[in-house]
Amino acid sequence: MLVSREFGTAEEFAEALRPAGGEVVQTSQGAGRWSALQLALPSGGMVHCEAGAAVAGRGALESGRICFLMPWRKGCPHYYRGIEMPENGMGVYTAGAEHVGKAAGLSAWTLFVFDYPRFLQHLSRFQAGADGFAPCSFNAIDLQPRRRAKIEGLVAEIAAACHDPEKAAAHSRPAVLRSVEETILDTLAAEITARTESNGTPRRLRHHSLSRIVLKIWELARQLPNENLSLEDLCAATGVSARQVQNAFIEMTGIRPTAFLRAHRLQRAKRMLLSGEAESVKVAAYTCGFPDLGRFSAFYRSMFGELPSVTLQSGGGRS
Repeated sequence: MLVSREFGTAEEFAEALRPAGGEVVQTSQGAGRWSALQLALPSGGMVHCEAGAAVAGRGALESGRICFLMPWRKGCPHYYRGIEMPENGMGVYTAGAEHVGKAAGLSAWTLFVFDYPRFLQHLSRFQAGADGFAPCSFNAIDLQPRRRAKIEGLVAEIAAACHDPEKAAAHSRPAVLRSVEETILDTLAAEITARTESNGTPRRLRHHSLSRIVLKIWELARQLPNENLSLEDLCAATGVSARQVQNAFIEMTGIRPTAFLRAHRLQRAKRMLLSGEAESVKVAAYTCGFPDLGRFSAFYRSMFGELPSVTLQSGGGRS
């Protein structure tokens, strides 16, 4: 089934990604388009996302699956686990691997997730006895331009079908869905068979270590959403120095850890104001760890381009 959705805010966009195991935090002000296009396939699915501002994101892959994450550069570089994706780049994640990434401006990406045995079937067509990727691994690959163009064309064709009822209906037919899946899997399997391995192990091990620091702190922020965590708290939680924490966040998310955690709490405050969970700006500020209302309003306006009282009114609450 083909589903296309547009969102008014980053918060609505982030909420839509959570059921699939993804999480996004807006890291700077922006007024672009937030949208998600989803297509369920016989052994997996495709999600194409557009973000209207700079974001940091994370995700985890469930057992028995493989994920291909393809950025659409649009003049804005994407970094996956601290590695800048090339113009035709794609990140490949196997089950157990966790993703952390960033984009510094308006961006877009397409996510393909498939059952791993199904992918190996296609890989064996091009490479007999192929054993695929190691468990819990991340690999950055550079697609050949013609294969990248083929995948981009297919995604564009699916996106265009949303505006044509007849074509949209066709994308619910099993034969069409099988054809789409076969095309994607064969293209990816052919690319992986043809690519030349480069010895990037030391660099990837380093970035894996930095990713683990960021992901551990991100999870801590989720567990303690009302706490204004200090740098000392983060060092204690991760067992590394303040400099290592700072460097990990700047490289993985583009901002310092204190700014990232503040953005995380601001995003939660905005959700509370829009949903009516907070009946006043004061309640939202205090609940999300901002004891000073003046500083909260200043941070909020810098991030979202409006005062929290305006957001509250648009959500139907009182200031």
